[in-house]
Amino acid sequence: MNTFKFSNNEETFNSIESRGFKRAVKEFQRSYKGKSVRIQYTNKSGNDIDRWIQVPIGRKKRGIGVPEPFMTAKMKKKEEEKKAKKQGYGR
Repeated sequence: MNTFKFSNNEETFNSIESRGFKRAVKEFQRSYKGKSVRIQYTNKSGNDIDRWIQVPIGRKKRGIGVPEPFMTAKMKKKEEEKKAKKQGYGR
C-alpha cells in the first residue's frame, strides 16, 4: 500500500492509502471539485514523485447523475432541453 498526499496551492488534504495511483486519484476526486491538484508519492522503484495532475481522471460520465462542475457545455444544454420538455413547453 502506498501513501498518496494531495494538495493545491491553498490547502493540504488528508493522505490516502491505496494500492495504486489511479485508485487513489479516483477516491480523492469524489470529494474534490477543483480542476488540478498536486500529488506526492513514492513509486515502486523507490523514487519520490511530486507532480500536478488534472482532475477528474477516468472515463467521462454519461447520463444521469453527473455533478454540475463536471458537465460539459453540451451536457448542460441537453439537461436544459430535458427539463423544458418535461415541463411541457411548446404544447
